[in-house]
Amino acid sequence: MHDSQEAGKYLFLSGLAEHREEEWVELFLSSVRGKPCEWIFSRFPSAGRKASLADYPERVQTGLKSLGFPDDFRNKNGSLALPVEKLSKFKETMVVAIALTIFLLMLLGLFNGLTVVGRWIFGK
Repeated sequence: MHDSQEAGKYLFLSGLAEHREEEWVELFLSSVRGKPCEWIFSRFPSAGRKASLADYPERVQTGLKSLGFPDDFRNKNGSLALPVEKLSKFKETMVVAIALTIFLLMLLGLFNGLTVVGRWIFGK
């Protein structure tokens, strides 16, 4: 792996980093320090997204607490509260605009195709 920060993330989540790999773990931790827990949690691989701190190895629990993670990631409804990352209003608008444009282009293509086939069939 040529990305030390990414390697540090996986070593951190495994809780198995050896002394010589602690530099990479610290590189990862320093890159996410001060960022919201939701943002950090959303960057974890799916296997690294646990329901509570108790589900992580002890070394990982200590690191996550230092980043400000709560003991339990579930909200009052029982669903995971952390992995929330909403699109900004601009991005949401752009996604809708692109989808609408693609849909309209498909309709235009379908209409054009029907007119060509109609001319071919009816000879006009």
